[in-house]
Amino acid sequence: MNTPFKSMLKASAAFALAGLVAAPAFAQAADDEAPTEIIVTAQKRSESLQSVPVAVSVISGESLANNARPSLESATQLVPSLNFLKSGTTLNQTIFLRGVGTATFSIAGEPSVSTVVDGVVYARSGEAFSDLVDVAQIEVLRGPQGTLFGKNTTGGVISLTSKRPVLGEYSAEAQLGIGQYDNGASFNSVKVAMNLPLGETMALRIAAIADKDDGFYTDDKATATFPRNVPLWGAFGIPAGSRPPQEVDTTVTGTGDRLGGKDVIAAKAKLLWEPNDSYSAYGIVELVRDRSGSPPGVNESTA
Repeated sequence: MNTPFKSMLKASAAFALAGLVAAPAFAQAADDEAPTEIIVTAQKRSESLQSVPVAVSVISGESLANNARPSLESATQLVPSLNFLKSGTTLNQTIFLRGVGTATFSIAGEPSVSTVVDGVVYARSGEAFSDLVDVAQIEVLRGPQGTLFGKNTTGGVISLTSKRPVLGEYSAEAQLGIGQYDNGASFNSVKVAMNLPLGETMALRIAAIADKDDGFYTDDKATATFPRNVPLWGAFGIPAGSRPPQEVDTTVTGTGDRLGGKDVIAAKAKLLWEPNDSYSAYGIVELVRDRSGSPPGVNESTA
């Protein structure tokens, strides 16, 4: 065996030995700097995101709160392939995942992407379009999910989980938002949440939001051409130039009122009871009152 070959074998052995020695140290360093494990319920049980065989995107409540108006609609900025289709009312706005969704003009139409809030299925996706209250995280599951979530999940599922009560802990948080558009329309919102322990085995968490804005557009455009041209002139024997009865309003401009404003009040009360390590009971009561205006259809042509 020649000398260069012996030297190469020694060098290879040295590198292999160095690798064996360095491997534990590298593993130890990796453990010390391991990222926080993300727990999801994509398969109806709590497990690590890395072990779930489903395409899932997770948005934490903190990430969502950094948005000026935290809502499902704002989640499109954080989740790839997630889009929304606006409609005449908030109830039938549609969610699309990977281009799959149901475009409908009827609130009776059922979606192709299901919305689940704390395990409860929302029959209409638009019911979850108001500002979100006390959210812990949002899980976006792509692709058909009918095995675990039933019908209306051809495109996927959006699962929202709210923050649970914490035993033995007093805490409270509040958020106030006030602003104004350049055209004078204002918006404001108030959000509060508090955690109250009830003895050693029970805890209550209450969260509420009041969100209102004037709407950006105004109803101030000409909507008719009377008296220069009236469609009824010449019809039913009505001669041209005929004036309408006095009780008929001939106003041809809008009222000047704001259009598409938001008026939402929502609250949640969550009660947790854990008498021992083997038993846990969790109940949620939710109230939502949405009197928001319909999204306006604006004609940008001349009057």
